[in-house]
Amino acid sequence: MEAVDSFFPDPQRDVDKPFLMGVETVMSITGKGTVATGKIERGIAKTGDTIEIVGVKDKTAKATISGIEMFHKTLDEGQSGDQCGIMLKGIKRSEILRGQVLCAAGTVKTFSKFDADIYVLKEDEGGRKKPFFSSYRPQAFIRTGMVTVEVQLPESVEMAMPGDSLSISLAAEKPMALEEGLRFALREGGLTVGSGIITKCY
Repeated sequence: MEAVDSFFPDPQRDVDKPFLMGVETVMSITGKGTVATGKIERGIAKTGDTIEIVGVKDKTAKATISGIEMFHKTLDEGQSGDQCGIMLKGIKRSEILRGQVLCAAGTVKTFSKFDADIYVLKEDEGGRKKPFFSSYRPQAFIRTGMVTVEVQLPESVEMAMPGDSLSISLAAEKPMALEEGLRFALREGGLTVGSGIITKCY
């Protein structure tokens, strides 16, 4: 194993930025309260930190981290790259949803409209056979969440053909925790229609 360790460098963890974790599952554990699980995307979460729960809902909620568990061990902190469960005080299980994010207070905003550069998958890549037009409504998979979006093509583009790369505007049905540079997938009826990267949020 020493030879393996010397050959493969440790992955760089994005610990210098404010804490953010996408919520995958939420459970209520007797004696521990509400637990949200997910992979910490960036930053460090510590027991005692006050955090915000952002996205999907119109209002932002607040909670305090009362503990962090990873592989059945209780830790004082979790950092970027860790898959863990974060125990939260001051919030009920019903108040957190998959697709929301836990984050350092005041660091993440929600948006329901955004621009993106996308690639439309071809049929042999698992995509659609046919083109799509403005007002097309697929599901956008963003972090751990899924939301229906309405696509608007540029005025100069009549249709988006499989294999095309283009810039589009999207309007989501719910406010989501978005930021420039965030990647997402567009899916419809079991097919991945396209993949994209957000260029502007508003």
